[in-house]
Amino acid sequence: PIAGAHYLWVRVQAPVNIYQAFSVTLGNEAPDLFDPATGYWRASAQWVLLNGRAGGSPLRLNPRILNLPASPVVLRFTGPGAGRSILEVIASSDPAFVPSAANPASTIQITVREGWSMVSIPLRAADGTLASLLPSPEPGSVFYKWDPQDGGYIANLFDGETWEDPSMTVGPGDGGVIYNPGEDYTWTLVGRPLAPSSQPSGYVLATGMNFVAPRDARSGLISQVLQGFAFRAGDLVFRMNPDGQTYRRHQFNGTSWDFLPTLNLGEAFFVVLSPR
Repeated sequence: PIAGAHYLWVRVQAPVNIYQAFSVTLGNEAPDLFDPATGYWRASAQWVLLNGRAGGSPLRLNPRILNLPASPVVLRFTGPGAGRSILEVIASSDPAFVPSAANPASTIQITVREGWSMVSIPLRAADGTLASLLPSPEPGSVFYKWDPQDGGYIANLFDGETWEDPSMTVGPGDGGVIYNPGEDYTWTLVGRPLAPSSQPSGYVLATGMNFVAPRDARSGLISQVLQGFAFRAGDLVFRMNPDGQTYRRHQFNGTSWDFLPTLNLGEAFFVVLSPR
């Protein structure tokens, strides 16, 4: 190999969450733990970018970058089931490289309620404009795209024929609030998910109010959607209730939640952080 920093893609079979993390050792370096498919378990083999814990929580290093020498070196995967689960590895010095089969198109469905819905777009579509992603909602619908730089929303009205700004783009890590004046409907999105990230919110969460539109296609407990994030006493999560009008409040007391937040795929939410 060419000496220097390399990214390692691992083709792994992880149909169910039954294996512990694998230990990965490069030459004589200290081993680190690799979590092969955290939050992305499925029956078919999949490509996963090598990650590590660095003595801490899962995905603390995501990706884990290996400094390879120009001469041959031994890379070892050890742990229960490693011989059956690790099918293939590819090392690349290009951080943008993705194996051709690692990122197939996926389809997700988001329920847009009558009234207000908080949504995230966890896929990269071939055409990421709002006019393509949501071409014909109810007339009078408004999409309020969250702008993390300004801490506000950019409004876009659908008049029954076109969006006020048909070129507005919405992609992984983007999100917003939809006002739907009609009945509930299912919004179907087709695109390619990004590789799992150690920062699934798409940006750094700060003290105070944060609008969170997860960039990864994850659902489930808040600890799975924001994997690796350490909540503290006094932190709050606000989710839109199914009535499309009010919020559901969840508070963390330092040990547990009063009501455990469970997020749907494609759902955005507010996180209010107490001072760190």
